[in-house]
Amino acid sequence: MYKKPIVISGIVLLFIASSVIPMVSSDKSNFSKTIYVDDIPGSGLDNPPEDYTRIQDAIDNASDRDTIFVYNGTYHENYINIHNTINLIGENRDTTIIDANQAVDAIYVYVPYVNISGFNIQNAFRAGINLASNNSNYINISNNIFSNNAHGIHPYFTNKNLTISYNIFVNNVNGIYLVSSSYARVYKNNITNNSWGIRSSSSTYCEIYNNNITFYKKMGIELYLFSNNNYIHHNNFIRNSGSINAYFRQLSINNIWDKNYWDETRTRPYIIIGSILTYIPTWINVDWNPAVEPYDII
Repeated sequence: MYKKPIVISGIVLLFIASSVIPMVSSDKSNFSKTIYVDDIPGSGLDNPPEDYTRIQDAIDNASDRDTIFVYNGTYHENYINIHNTINLIGENRDTTIIDANQAVDAIYVYVPYVNISGFNIQNAFRAGINLASNNSNYINISNNIFSNNAHGIHPYFTNKNLTISYNIFVNNVNGIYLVSSSYARVYKNNITNNSWGIRSSSSTYCEIYNNNITFYKKMGIELYLFSNNNYIHHNNFIRNSGSINAYFRQLSINNIWDKNYWDETRTRPYIIIGSILTYIPTWINVDWNPAVEPYDII
């Protein structure tokens, strides 16, 4: 008489258990993990066990939202292909070195929502970091050093919502070379002793502010090929003798320049000479409120 309710209760409990267990398992599978890379495995007694000795191997075995932590050392790698949404973190930007050995690029990024910080990226024939896909959006690149590359950072397709901040760019041809990018924020970078500090081709609605753009061999910033509606403000432009602070050409005539420091104390508006088509001066932009002294940025 009482057996039937007991059986029914057991069935109900099994049903509830079968519903709860997959949910718990699914939640755990979404937790991110940290993968470690060390060029000398087991070199630090206090370090957790290192998983890999190559950065690319760690990326290939990572899942979305994982963090790859790279210990100090020199990693002779190039064409590092970031194909999943990860955090790639170096231990110290002075001593965690990615040396591309004159290969075309050190790092490719093909996916959105990637963070890269804490590296010294050097000796790339083309780019230290190449955002090589029109899906490379919402990328954050911060607290790195880029040296002896053709381009430190090179967004190459229609990238959107990039953040480039707190980096050092030194001895590159172009510190930052924005191509077909929009809504990029470039701030708090130290861009020094490059041929061009920042170049922009067909890039729009970008904000470039609070940067030290100093001692460039050719130009501090150059906008060309329909680079319009950009906002350049509160930067330090300090040039080498014979170089040009800023220039625009090829219908890149509609940009806002405001409160930048231009080499020396100025009480009058600063004239930026440019051209509608070629390098022959035919147009001007104006910074109506130039700073009277350089900003203390970094």
